[in-house]
Amino acid sequence: MEDIFLTDLKALDEDAPMNSNEMLGIFRIDKQEYLEKLLNGKLRFTSVEKYKMSEDKESHRNDLMEGLKRVSQDAGYKGLIPFDLGNGAVIEIRPFIQVKVAGALPNVSVLCFSTVNRIDIPSLEEFHNYKMDPRMFAFGNKALVIKDMKQFIDRFLAKAKEMSLTPDNGSVEYIDGDRYEGFIKRIGFAKLKDPFEYQKEYRLALRFNDKAPKEYTLDIGSIRDIAEIKQLG
Repeated sequence: MEDIFLTDLKALDEDAPMNSNEMLGIFRIDKQEYLEKLLNGKLRFTSVEKYKMSEDKESHRNDLMEGLKRVSQDAGYKGLIPFDLGNGAVIEIRPFIQVKVAGALPNVSVLCFSTVNRIDIPSLEEFHNYKMDPRMFAFGNKALVIKDMKQFIDRFLAKAKEMSLTPDNGSVEYIDGDRYEGFIKRIGFAKLKDPFEYQKEYRLALRFNDKAPKEYTLDIGSIRDIAEIKQLG
């Protein structure tokens, strides 16, 4: 199932029409020192497997279901079982068993951003008017705003391929774990709505030939011409 990871995702289409619900851009909230590195083009990727480690509390992105690949409702038991009410009456009930399965993606690393749509704000120049979920401020009080997303993605894709890595990018799809049934088409780009939907995540991803390092920096060169750091609050 891991091979599905790359089959469903496409780079941005410059000719695609844009409406009020279309993505306007991406941003990342973090500490100043890390955002400065991003401005200099040092893209720091973290292995998907590391995001499964619950002890790293500060990331606010840790998820044991990282790499979600299947959700089954009423899985594993389809029959009825007797239940004694204690007064001589016996009823039959069907137990509800919910199963969520995460796939192993040991050779995949990601860099996480958040999306902002045209419906949210008129333009990225007015980013200070963007009303984000207050939980986002746990990541930091400054944001790196990508003002030319296509240019940014193009530079990322080109550099990754130059380094003989397999790149990808796309918005995270948030799955309702209480209702969704079946396999996930975009493994590595799907998470449970609860509790992560507020992050409105957009990912850059790298696939390595072998096991992904815990951290990897891809240097795409300065992006100061297409990005800037903005103060939040």
